[in-house]
Amino acid sequence: MQGVRFTVDLGEALLDGRLHLFVAHLVARTRFWTRAFVAMNAQSLGPWNLGPRAHPNDGLLDTYDAHLPPNQLLPVRSRLHHGAHLPHPGIKERRTAALQVDLGRPLPVRLDGVKVGTARVISVRVQPDALTVVI
Repeated sequence: MQGVRFTVDLGEALLDGRLHLFVAHLVARTRFWTRAFVAMNAQSLGPWNLGPRAHPNDGLLDTYDAHLPPNQLLPVRSRLHHGAHLPHPGIKERRTAALQVDLGRPLPVRLDGVKVGTARVISVRVQPDALTVVI
């Protein structure tokens, strides 16, 4: 049997000086998402279309730096399934190969759904074509 092979990008995250790797997404956020930083290498986060333009092999990370007032949480959340939460004045969107953000205070960080600790300063970058996937 012959498999299908394709390459995907790999995300690197420097979290307060510690290097970590991720394939799909980095999420640093407060409990209710009023403050969040997300770096997407894939379009979906669970049932949400959080990164509607993200692609695992475009050499870029789609980043979202959100400062949302509590009264905007439900309207934004109601549009996440379809990726229609963007553009939004409380969410700064960038497609980039590398970026550093200071969150102002340490927030819990998850990489591909796994909690890896907390960080106040996060640097992300993409390594294009770093992995080969065989299906």
